[in-house]
Amino acid sequence: MGTNHRAELIGMKTMVLFWFREFKGLMIESIPLVLTHLGSVMLGLVDTAVVGRLGQDALAGVGFAYVCFFMVTLVGIGVLLGLEPVLSQSYGRGDIDGEAVALRGGLLLAAVLSVPTTVALIWVAFHLEQLGVPTEAVGHGRDYLIGRSVGVLPLFLLVVFRVHLQSIGKKMPLVYGTIFSNAINLPVAWVLTHGIQPWMCGLGAMGAGLAVGIAVAVQMLFAAWGSRGELFRGGRWIEKTKIFKTIWLGLPIGVQLLVETGSFAVVTWMVAHHGATPLAGHHLTISVVDAAFHIALGIAGATSARVGRAVGAGDWHAAKRSSQVGMVMGGLALALVGFVLLVLPRGVARLLTNDTEAIEASLPFLKIVACFEWIDGIQAVAQAALRGAGDTQFPLLANLIAYWVIGLPLGWLLRASLGPQGPWLGIVMGFLVMAALSGWRLRWLVWDHLRQSFQPVDNKSNGRL
Repeated sequence: MGTNHRAELIGMKTMVLFWFREFKGLMIESIPLVLTHLGSVMLGLVDTAVVGRLGQDALAGVGFAYVCFFMVTLVGIGVLLGLEPVLSQSYGRGDIDGEAVALRGGLLLAAVLSVPTTVALIWVAFHLEQLGVPTEAVGHGRDYLIGRSVGVLPLFLLVVFRVHLQSIGKKMPLVYGTIFSNAINLPVAWVLTHGIQPWMCGLGAMGAGLAVGIAVAVQMLFAAWGSRGELFRGGRWIEKTKIFKTIWLGLPIGVQLLVETGSFAVVTWMVAHHGATPLAGHHLTISVVDAAFHIALGIAGATSARVGRAVGAGDWHAAKRSSQVGMVMGGLALALVGFVLLVLPRGVARLLTNDTEAIEASLPFLKIVACFEWIDGIQAVAQAALRGAGDTQFPLLANLIAYWVIGLPLGWLLRASLGPQGPWLGIVMGFLVMAALSGWRLRWLVWDHLRQSFQPVDNKSNGRL
């Protein structure tokens, strides 16, 4: 009896030790990625502040154009995210040449995808009026999209380099690029947008779009420098099978991003039916949710990389630990955000605007979000863990069920009795369903299926995890 008890204690201590090591490793990898994602948010905020000086029409046109840019580029970004499992699993099993081939193939794919994406953006730029943009704002939106279209190629290349660096656990080039690009963004954006009188005339909204492209190009150059060793590694230069595998894995991610983003667009449409004031509060809440979600994205990126490396090494124990610890960390991080929103909702809203009506209108939405933020963190990391394991089809199906089959119809029904808060309750119910479905799939795929598929691994592989 004493021997069994001692063995149980040793087993518990070993498990706690592994969890602690995983938590520490995930934290080290997550922090740089969180900073990188928050840096991207800062680029957008500076863009808004600079354009705001041009007047309300410019702000409206650029705001709509920014949404168009985001929607048009989503599919290309999603396809490139298919590199996550390809690169991390290659690195995990020690296939360094295969990792280099996948990286070069990803860069080629990024260049190819940038062409139709740029053409699509320019087409949208000249059809904004047909999309419902007010006549007085159309010119500003068109100029902004033309300026941003120049930066599509650097953006797609940055996605590839960022995925590569996070897959191999090399994050600091991304942090340095984020810091430097944010440092130059404000002065460059101001000069290109407003000019330096009397020596240089500003380009208006087009200048703001060009400035963001320049900042992204700077980030891309830092990331490329971090990947230079693998980029020029010898061996096969390009392998078509890896490119096709990236497309196969990435296309569902791109469609999933459209589905998820589209669900929030429908929520916006439903709230808009209740008037301008609730809509202003809704936009404030969306801004807060977006900033908080970028924290979860950083943790999710690190989790995806660690799960992918573990799967590549054939170590299902490490894959299970990485996914479990990642979901706990994602949930805790956004639970902290939710606590702040619950205690200081007005203070958070005042960081974004001084409009009293908009602040008061945002409070009911912020309180709903505060209670469910932790679920959003869990589901974001669970989806990333599935990507790392190579499953990108199920998250698309789960998104369709969670948001379009359950969340949005429920929100539509609730708006009749609860007003503009109804759609938000529907969407957070979607968070809950998404977390449940992703958790179930993760348990089946990573915790059960991989355990049966993998053979015991030598501890030497743990160095790459």
